[in-house]
Amino acid sequence: MDTSKWYYWLMNRNAGHNAMKTGVLEFCGIKPVKISASAPVKSSDDLKRKKWLDEVEA
Repeated sequence: MDTSKWYYWLMNRNAGHNAMKTGVLEFCGIKPVKISASAPVKSSDDLKRKKWLDEVEA
């Protein structure tokens, strides 16, 4: 998945996110589930990737 967030939502309705959230995590009893998407990675620069890693670490 290396598309923009709006395109992934519009074309796929976040299929991978919803499957992981409801089919795996919530099924196992993990609630609430928050998904952080970082896209597109292919065209990102080092500064943007560093920002994403800092958000995940926090």
